[in-house]
Amino acid sequence: MRLRPLLCALLLLVPPARASAAFERPPGDPRFSALGGAGVALQGSPWAVLVNPAALARLEHRLLAAAYTPSTFGLAELSRAGAAYAEPFGGFSLGASTATFGFELYRETEIALAGGIDLTETVSAGAAFRACFLAVEGYGEDVSVAADVGVLVRFAESLTWGVTIVNVNGARITAEREPLPRVFVTGVAYRPVPDLTLTLDLAKDPEHPLEARGGAGFRILDVLELRAGTATEPSSFTAGAGVEWDLLRFDYAFESHPDLGPTHRIGLTVAFGGR
Repeated sequence: MRLRPLLCALLLLVPPARASAAFERPPGDPRFSALGGAGVALQGSPWAVLVNPAALARLEHRLLAAAYTPSTFGLAELSRAGAAYAEPFGGFSLGASTATFGFELYRETEIALAGGIDLTETVSAGAAFRACFLAVEGYGEDVSVAADVGVLVRFAESLTWGVTIVNVNGARITAEREPLPRVFVTGVAYRPVPDLTLTLDLAKDPEHPLEARGGAGFRILDVLELRAGTATEPSSFTAGAGVEWDLLRFDYAFESHPDLGPTHRIGLTVAFGGR
């Protein structure tokens, strides 16, 4: 066995801090990634399927997105690819996503279905169900189903608050019944002026310290948004940009790590078929 894949497998099975355990999901949308990973209160992305299903409720267009991470922490074997789709019905939306992570020795595949609905003019709720498939060479395969729930509250057009519980049913995987990540996340998104978005999330996993994530996005030239953010546990810096042209949006995100290599993410979102 080559040394590099062995190190990759060890990284996954004995992870340092945010170099995550199995099926710990970074935000699929590079926009969220560039904002320090803070997106639980943001709207307008089909990746809400994975971040906060309640944010699906008020989409105005069908959205189709794809994202790709060619290497995680500079390791090409740890690539990630995914796609997400959301269909609005007016106060109610359905979404789906699929993602794969890893390489031939260790691979995670996840398929999710989600829905978000308006409960009142200001409150939305949502739920997602994720089928998590794990394949480890020499150890076999397993599957588990995890459920996520979320709420989104709009205090004003410029201020939203979100909360989500990941793996609310306490799903486990493998013969050893290893728990999948169970995380409580709450956060706000605030636009003090139309061209500036500020985000802040707090995330707590019972097995890890409280993590803070935050970022800012500033729109210039009508078609370009510049983004930057930071996160704790461990301390990391993120940056990126989004370019919009008609119904297309291209996103890029960069994430540093204090001990490992950098991570680059790219994504494309297409909006079509307004409700």
